[in-house]
Amino acid sequence: MQPVSGILKEISNNSDNTDQVSYDLMPLSCAETCDKYHSVISSSESEALLLHVQEQKKKNKFTDCV
Repeated sequence: MQPVSGILKEISNNSDNTDQVSYDLMPLSCAETCDKYHSVISSSESEALLLHVQEQKKKNKFTDCV
């Protein structure tokens, strides 16, 4: 399994806007993330993303995103 940064880059079609991708994932559950990106990432990678996004929410990293 690749690191979260690699997964985010893959989901964002190799753009550098991974912060926005993380923000977009916030309201999604693990299953919803897996469904949305089933052709791109595995279920274990979607679990890793969910944990990453939850950590970012705790740190309030995305409070200024619109």
